[in-house]
Amino acid sequence: MYLLSNFSAETYPLACRRFDFLRLFHGIIVSGEVKAIKPDPRVYEILIDRYRIDPHRAVFIDDVARMWTQRSALASTASSFPTRRRCGRNWLC
Repeated sequence: MYLLSNFSAETYPLACRRFDFLRLFHGIIVSGEVKAIKPDPRVYEILIDRYRIDPHRAVFIDDVARMWTQRSALASTASSFPTRRRCGRNWLC
C-alpha cells in the first residue's frame, strides 16, 4: 500500500510524528517534496515510476472525488470514500 499525499515538505515530518499509521505504507510520495500536487498527472506518474506500480492492477482510493476521477483513466479501479467509516465497509482501510 502506497501513499500519495498533498502534504507540504514542511508539514509532512510533523504529521509523521503525530500519526503512527503513516509508517504502514510501503512507499510515500509527498507533493511538497516532488513539487507536484494532486490532481496533476505528474505526481501520479512519479508514484507509479518510483515504486514500479502496474497502473492496470492498481486500486486508487481518495476522499476527494476530483482526485480519483483524474486517475480513473490510469488505474484499473478508482473509488472515492468521503469518510473512513464508509471506506471501512467497502475496503480494508
